[in-house]
Amino acid sequence: MERNGKYIKKNIDRASAFGSSAVEILLYVILAVNLSMVVYYPAYATLFGYFNFLVVGIAVLVVVNRSVIEIPLSMAVGLVAFFALATAVIVINHSGYGVLVQFIWPLAINYMFIYSELSPRSIRRISTLMLAVWLISVAMSGSYSTTFFENAARSMRTEGYNPNTTAIVIASSCFFVEMGLTSAYRPRLTRLLLYVVSFMAIYVTRSRTSLISFAVTAVSGLLFRPLFKRSRGFSLTVALLIILVGTLFPIGYVIMFRNGLIAGDANVMGKSVFTGRQYIWMNMWEYLKANKGAFLWGTGYNIEFYGIGLFNVHNAYLQIFAQFGLPVLIIYLSYVLACVDRMFGRDGTLTDVQFTCYQVVLLTLLIGYTETIFSYMLTLLFGPVALGIGCREAVRRENT
Repeated sequence: MERNGKYIKKNIDRASAFGSSAVEILLYVILAVNLSMVVYYPAYATLFGYFNFLVVGIAVLVVVNRSVIEIPLSMAVGLVAFFALATAVIVINHSGYGVLVQFIWPLAINYMFIYSELSPRSIRRISTLMLAVWLISVAMSGSYSTTFFENAARSMRTEGYNPNTTAIVIASSCFFVEMGLTSAYRPRLTRLLLYVVSFMAIYVTRSRTSLISFAVTAVSGLLFRPLFKRSRGFSLTVALLIILVGTLFPIGYVIMFRNGLIAGDANVMGKSVFTGRQYIWMNMWEYLKANKGAFLWGTGYNIEFYGIGLFNVHNAYLQIFAQFGLPVLIIYLSYVLACVDRMFGRDGTLTDVQFTCYQVVLLTLLIGYTETIFSYMLTLLFGPVALGIGCREAVRRENT
């Protein structure tokens, strides 16, 4: 860590002298491309088919250019072993190799933030990008939602974004906007206004998971910010509990459905409590009982779970499990928790900017209860960006 810390400090100093390094400019470009696909549907329709190739190309540049990034040998060996395991699993369960991109993309983002040449102004610049995304998403939340639900009532497909995607973008970008504000001053009233507007916009989308996740993350941050910032153990325990509940959530949901603990016609925010996910999860469980080896290597691209012929199990934890099996899921989540631990640094505390990064991670873990946010390329970037900034800030603090 010390060697890497000195390397990062040298790169920060170099980036400061020249304004923005080539890697920093590249980072802004790829973030802008990804974010444009999130808020502008024609960009999504045009670029999504090529985005995986862009991601892989950038990842290769990040790894091979030693003037940009220096990865410790132990970490390099771990990466090779992880991707070897993931690839072996894909060969066994006959999934497509394209699913590896959902690991390549966040790791490339994470490593670019931790090891690359970035100026001290990078956080504010990224926050400005997120502000634009937040404003556009808030503005379009009502129109997209109205169209989507009107078409759904007529059993018509909407040519545009699912309101759940818009809600995820609003919730996640809100905290990045706050991050830019906290890097300049302590925005108490501004933070509250930002939260209220975001909450109202998410409510308009009628995305219940994102609304609840955002409310829990925002309120817990307002009430327990000092405790989260000063206690590594408490913060890691909360993240771990969210993960454990998230993996068990489908079981509890199915139990409530089967035992009639909630009325089948119960509605929340104009939508049924039981949306059909229970059938996906029950189908998946029946498959696992008949194919116990799938616990190790996943189910592969199995469209039999979902009645409309899609491989989407509507739970981020189960999606990774289905694609790669239990060992890969455990490694994946362990890495996330290790990054959260690393954010605390040697002194075991978080700055305001790092705490906002931590909030984005908690939000992502919570949304994963009913959305495949770890696998969906459009919204995949928010968590890795937050982890990257948080870890980089820890190293910067240790070397100043």
